[in-house]
Amino acid sequence: MSGRARLTVFAALATLLTSWSLAGLVESSGWIAQAAALLAVQAAVGAGARRVPLARSLTVAAQLLVSLLILVFLFAGRGESTGNGPLAYLVTDFGALFGQGVRDVGEFAIPAPLTDGIQLLLLAGVLLVGLLVDMLAVTLRTAAAAGLPLLALYSVNAGRKPTTTAPGSRSCWPGPAAWC
Repeated sequence: MSGRARLTVFAALATLLTSWSLAGLVESSGWIAQAAALLAVQAAVGAGARRVPLARSLTVAAQLLVSLLILVFLFAGRGESTGNGPLAYLVTDFGALFGQGVRDVGEFAIPAPLTDGIQLLLLAGVLLVGLLVDMLAVTLRTAAAAGLPLLALYSVNAGRKPTTTAPGSRSCWPGPAAWC
């Protein structure tokens, strides 16, 4: 395995492991297996595009296009559609489901039920961060900068206050009361 192929695998693995920090946001963690499969496809497209002498921007564009198409077809038929024809149906369906996910995030408390809209938001976010990590670490060869999108993904759930399950149990780290 070449160095670039190893770096591709580790970039996808780092994204997947960091995405586990989002597992506490929803009741079910079944979306993580889907995220792993989608990240593997995205990484394979990037590795294949880098084997062919393409421009860096075309490699990233190919990964983005394949990721978007997979998400659109994965969630086709789950939203409220008003489109006529297959392409309009996919676009309006995808947009409606994305909007429903945004409404669901505003409506439900943590841990939220894993609705189709929330699942779309989670998968799209993980794929976007995976694309940024792959672009920075592998395509542009700036591995140190690839930690910034991973930090952004990790910090989504890191700032929420832990909840207590038993009366009298301590739910936050020992220290100043402002941390709780």
